[in-house]
Amino acid sequence: MRYCECMSPYTEFEGKTLAFPPPAAPAYLTLGRLLTRIGNSPAGRPVMNRQTVELIALSGAIDVLIAASQGFEASPRDAVVADDKGRLLVHADAVGVLRELPWVDPGEISEPVFNVRVMPGREDDEGSGRPFLGWHARMTDEEAWLAVTRWWQRPKEDMTGRPFIATVAGLCVFVGRIRGITNRYGLAEFDVDTDEPELTDKWLFRRVQTPPGGNTAILRPLSS
Repeated sequence: MRYCECMSPYTEFEGKTLAFPPPAAPAYLTLGRLLTRIGNSPAGRPVMNRQTVELIALSGAIDVLIAASQGFEASPRDAVVADDKGRLLVHADAVGVLRELPWVDPGEISEPVFNVRVMPGREDDEGSGRPFLGWHARMTDEEAWLAVTRWWQRPKEDMTGRPFIATVAGLCVFVGRIRGITNRYGLAEFDVDTDEPELTDKWLFRRVQTPPGGNTAILRPLSS
């Protein structure tokens, strides 16, 4: 089912049809209404919870998802806005794309994957040589690369040559392959090659089942 993108237009005045009615306003939903429309999975469980939707919205990923679903390079409108009461509002076009977001099949994970869990993009005021922390769709490729590939606890096993993914609330927003790991400030900086079409097709903007706890995790094949 596709929900109407706009509210009912103002078409009449004093019982007469307006020749030039004002255009319809885009239909923006509060997070609560958005979750209600997204609804439950076939198993009867909510497709998403409020925190998941909020974090994905604040990361700008909804704009990317809507644009892709409509065949555009960029969303024709701001998919996420804030009203004058400080409430986060999401365009109704997000209902379908969030409900139908695909999951990465755990059975298709053929090698260990290093997963860093990031928040929506924030300014980095810690003097670590990068402008931002986390991830946002409006970052340049270089800004996103710097924001998500450092500084993390070094994994106990060597992950060189393994896939690297960054997730916001379980949604993969960045993917590549680790070409090297450097220790700095007592933490790890990952050299990640993002020119990996096969990994991109498999992971990017898909939901990922990750173990609870911590800022990082290693996702393993089911057979391991």
